[in-house]
Amino acid sequence: MHAAGVGAAYRTCRDALDGWRTARDACKAFVRAARKAGLLASARKPVDHAG
Repeated sequence: MHAAGVGAAYRTCRDALDGWRTARDACKAFVRAARKAGLLASARKPVDHAG
């Protein structure tokens, strides 16, 4: 993952644990970092693996 994306996600998660941010914010930050790193697909619709 990109260092900046990971750092932002990590800080958001720590902030959520400390009560400064929501768990949803932390989840969104990690998904955003994973997408930037190419670890998650950008499409929201399901992928057809049969064809």
